[in-house]
Amino acid sequence: MPFDAIFTGVQSEDDQFGAVGGILAAKMGLPFVSMVIGIDSFESDHAIVRRELEGGLQERVKIMLPCVMSIQTGINEPRYVSIMGIRKASKVERKVFKAADYQENVGIKIELAKWVYPAKKAGATILSAELEAPAKSCLES
Repeated sequence: MPFDAIFTGVQSEDDQFGAVGGILAAKMGLPFVSMVIGIDSFESDHAIVRRELEGGLQERVKIMLPCVMSIQTGINEPRYVSIMGIRKASKVERKVFKAADYQENVGIKIELAKWVYPAKKAGATILSAELEAPAKSCLES
């Protein structure tokens, strides 16, 4: 299926490294730009985007299409759908795309080996004493 851009979030829900966009771009052999806070223009062969740097600085970047962009949270103002819009959307037929249909074309094969929840850890130990005593015992051990 042809496309111009794939958009991912900068960080995952569990506050990990936000590597999905970069890994996806590498696997597909596409250009990648992260921390996008604005898209200034889309042309036929490239896009001009603004990305956030440290300290609130911004950088304008030209990226060739097709590409992968990791988008920052505050890039847009959310639109709230009316009740009529929700009712209309509930009646529309949705297309379902299965990963197995695309694995051969992309060449990425992912296999779920095991799914487990992390083991619960013991609770915290509360130390009661003067401030210096517990600090010294921690340094000695």
